[in-house]
Amino acid sequence: MIEKLIKIAAIFMAICSIIAIGFMFLMNHILSKDKDLVKNGTLKSAIIEQNNLIFALQEGYTSGLEINHNNQIVYSQSLGRKVSKLTIENYPSIIQNKQIYNFMLYQYELGGHGFSGFDFCINNKTVFYGKDIKNCLKK
Repeated sequence: MIEKLIKIAAIFMAICSIIAIGFMFLMNHILSKDKDLVKNGTLKSAIIEQNNLIFALQEGYTSGLEINHNNQIVYSQSLGRKVSKLTIENYPSIIQNKQIYNFMLYQYELGGHGFSGFDFCINNKTVFYGKDIKNCLKK
């Protein structure tokens, strides 16, 4: 009788563990969409004018901007204000063609800081991001 009770408890705990792990994966997937500026609609456009890389964003407060490549910061800018457009002047001195970069906005919040961003790539003065980023490497 006790052995059956132990088996039932073990099966119940295993099922609860599987449900909890599944719930964590689901929440992680849902929350990651909020942090992607392309998927959540915050990024309006990314264009190149002359030698300037211009990102048009939905207006919002941000503490700063970082652009990373291979886990190294290649560009950073402190902001601490509401922004709707960010310009990187003379971008060819920082960003190479056919390389994937990560655009990250960060906000200092109570108890820590949060990041949101997206990946982008430049090829022949065209900015690729979102689902189109794979086209950058093909050309």
